[in-house]
Amino acid sequence: MKANPSSLSGISVLLALLLSSGVLFMGSTSHNAAAQQSTAGCWRLASGADGPAPIEVLRGIATTGPDGAWAVGYTDYPISRALIEHWNGAQWNVVPGLGPEPSQLNGVSAVSKNDVWAVGLTYPDGNIGNPVPETLAMHWDGAKWSKAPTPNPGGYSSQLLAVSAVSANDVWAVGTYNAIGTSAQALAIHWDGERWSVAQTPVSDARTASLLAVAATSSKDIWAVGSYLGLQQSSFAPLQTLALHWDGTQWTQVAGIGVGQFNGISATATNDVWAVGGYGYPGGPQTLTAHWDGTGWTRVASPSPATVSALSGVVALGSGDAWAVGNYSALEAYTPGYTPPYHTLALHWDGKSWQQAPSEDAGADRVNRLFGVAATSPDNLWAVGSNFDYPDSNGTVIIERHSDGLCPELPPIATPRPTSTPAPATTAMPTVSTPLNPPALIPGSGSRTFPETGKTT
Repeated sequence: MKANPSSLSGISVLLALLLSSGVLFMGSTSHNAAAQQSTAGCWRLASGADGPAPIEVLRGIATTGPDGAWAVGYTDYPISRALIEHWNGAQWNVVPGLGPEPSQLNGVSAVSKNDVWAVGLTYPDGNIGNPVPETLAMHWDGAKWSKAPTPNPGGYSSQLLAVSAVSANDVWAVGTYNAIGTSAQALAIHWDGERWSVAQTPVSDARTASLLAVAATSSKDIWAVGSYLGLQQSSFAPLQTLALHWDGTQWTQVAGIGVGQFNGISATATNDVWAVGGYGYPGGPQTLTAHWDGTGWTRVASPSPATVSALSGVVALGSGDAWAVGNYSALEAYTPGYTPPYHTLALHWDGKSWQQAPSEDAGADRVNRLFGVAATSPDNLWAVGSNFDYPDSNGTVIIERHSDGLCPELPPIATPRPTSTPAPATTAMPTVSTPLNPPALIPGSGSRTFPETGKTT
């Protein structure tokens, strides 16, 4: 993400893994459903464009001004295909992208209205039954989207999860790669105006490592974050936060804050950087916010409204104004085959503390998630995500816009279904691997109504 926070940071790998696995975990923490509300407004649903598939997800967003924004993700069923939507100042429209090639977009960043990059993964052989993804980078030149050749180190599986564009000839994308039989390793590639090339990403003493988000203030001040598992750690050990810094010459690993995973990052200055994510397992992840002050990373307290609470993206507009988004759910018991409602989550930093702000869900009793947030100014804030209805097997995008007007109450935390089956006490923190698609679903009924427009999809 650039210094004028105009692009999405990160994706919610930690929560996505929990949801896609179908595994729920015990938790004993009590939570106050009537959480303190922020005085910084709230997030209201906005109408998105109708996509071509019954399952639609938006993973990233970048803004170019009040009359310009790009949101990217994928549609699914029967196969995954890249989804691109554009805001023209009046409405969202689906824009043709890669065509029929199986693919997924995870992040987007804009230099200008005519210079936008989106990254993700593709399956060039079309073998969805046994997918082996390759990196994908697409460029918007003001008239059309086109695919740019990208490297795939390791010779097997690789994918890009986030991108930050500093200028037309200075763009960074990060993700993971691995060779056959090896664990995922951190990946960073650079665009110099002519081609993409791999940069060395030294991560010491790591069995596995992934970069999930990237942010820049200049060509000599770039951060990439994620998580790693140490060589001496067992498979049941918790993930550790990972932070790498680019000084214009090389990437260097910087000490993180210990246990946890960074899913998103945003920078406004060399001494003002926010990273967000989740930590804690198996009692359920909790929100994680950390700040870089120019000398080191420090954990900062943040609200976790329920047993499972995690953050996916963050955008900072200044030292006293930042937003982080994600989701939360009350998983007080392990119930096989049951996924309780998930709520969208928005937190605001006012220079002193993080507070929860009201954010709307796209449907009751559904899995509502916000993956990314972007802004060009305090009055031009967008967030994107998805909602799924697992019993009905359908899902639609979520697009929300910040409002200073009348705000809804925070949703109550649902009471989980009773069960006597506990979660495994020795369950490990998930290893870092981004789900390429949501769980296998079939089309079903369901709709989403947008209160601002009355439109139903």
